[in-house]
Amino acid sequence: MLMEQDVAYSGTNGKTIAYIICTISKALELKSPGKSSPTAIIVLPSRELAVYVHELYCSILPGGLTYYLCIGGTAVRSQMKEAKEADIVIGTAGRILDMVNRATLKVSATSILVLDEVNTLLVKKDTLYDIFQKLPTSVQVIATSPFFPPATLSTFTHFLKTKPISDGLPLAHLSIKHYEVSLSETDKLDASIEIISRNNVKTIVYVNTRRKVDWLCEQLRNASISSLSCLHGDIDQNTRQLTLSEFKQKERWVLVTCGTMLHGLKFNGIRLVILFDEPSPEDAIRATGLLPQDGSKGSLLSMHLSETWKDHPNAVPAIPLPADVSGIF
Repeated sequence: MLMEQDVAYSGTNGKTIAYIICTISKALELKSPGKSSPTAIIVLPSRELAVYVHELYCSILPGGLTYYLCIGGTAVRSQMKEAKEADIVIGTAGRILDMVNRATLKVSATSILVLDEVNTLLVKKDTLYDIFQKLPTSVQVIATSPFFPPATLSTFTHFLKTKPISDGLPLAHLSIKHYEVSLSETDKLDASIEIISRNNVKTIVYVNTRRKVDWLCEQLRNASISSLSCLHGDIDQNTRQLTLSEFKQKERWVLVTCGTMLHGLKFNGIRLVILFDEPSPEDAIRATGLLPQDGSKGSLLSMHLSETWKDHPNAVPAIPLPADVSGIF
């Protein structure tokens, strides 16, 4: 990745650290007084992931480099000076484009564009293309994703000057068990309550809509599961950040969420991920990335598994959910 050729980096582990090392190395190399453009721009699909990546950069903190967090839900005017002085900008596509259009963020000499979780980012491909048009033609593009389906690679080629190097690692599934069960909506709720209550571990439950997040949280609370939070895009930014901070600190907690909110994030101690609604193959693969990748035990439970997912080359093979759901690890 330290070469200046475009890179498509896949897998569920190590992608973020790889491009952090690459961009910091380049920023240190090009650091000079009066520099008007950031060396690198990191584009991410959610505010939550942008905050997480910004924290990772700040934790490394090589001397003399500055990082700017560029996300919505924060005042633009108070951050203009930070943006102009930053060596590396980390943010969401919409806010980055807004800052570029305001000429607050000058990108004429930017060397690296990172598209993290590019499969998700391409939902806003017009915004990405507008950012890309402002960058120098020599910019190196680094894209990451759990995997690159043909449709993503086809669209992604619009942002490339060279054929990308595939620099990814195979998906690590190690000690993850994948259970499947097909149930009605009512039975899915009953099964989720039983599994969460009996196992009492750090758990993430995925559903397909924001309304479903609120509904499921209410049902779980009614079933006396009180160590519980919900997370979706209609919740204000401060509350979302507090929710994630609380979840990170707890050893036994349940987080119900949907969409792209957790794409790319890493948490310690997650033992169980429940896919309450039918996931896309990509979302199911992302769910395995939330579970331990270090040999610790973890379980993925799919409550509606399509044949498309079962046939996917990166799928974790599924086995039937046992009748006794206590200790499914």
